[in-house]
Amino acid sequence: MGRRVRWIVRIARTLAIVAAVVVLVLLYLTQPIGRVLVRRAETRVDPECLRQHVETLAQSHARRTAANLANLDRAADYILGCFAASGLEPVFQSFHVKGESFRNVIASVGPDTAERVIVGAHYDAAGPGVGADDNASGVAGLLALAPLLVASGVPLRVELVAYSLEEPPFF
Repeated sequence: MGRRVRWIVRIARTLAIVAAVVVLVLLYLTQPIGRVLVRRAETRVDPECLRQHVETLAQSHARRTAANLANLDRAADYILGCFAASGLEPVFQSFHVKGESFRNVIASVGPDTAERVIVGAHYDAAGPGVGADDNASGVAGLLALAPLLVASGVPLRVELVAYSLEEPPFF
């Protein structure tokens, strides 16, 4: 692994940890579910797990762009598998743009209440980079949040959504 990729992975790992902490603090401060999550969760976020998610998405599924639908699909399948491994029943939400089919990945936890919290991150990437900065790191935080929510017994519906096509020109 080159120095540049290691540097990007380190930054992405740090951003993912910061994003997870920020999400938890925001949930605690703004949502009743946050207080329940912080009080009940016994599972901790493993930095190594976050790193592995970022590396997998940044390297194995590099160039996740609308022009490379196969890599977007591999990333979506990976995310769906991680949600399922957390004990959730994720689904694909398909949509069509310019004759191509794209997929968001949605996993829900908690009772089916009218009030809900939606936490999302996008898994596509733009430009020549590997997409570890805000793309893979955000999804890593989302994937790390899933088992915390499952373990917490949240009192209302939480939907975890991994979005496709957030990057230009589709954003």
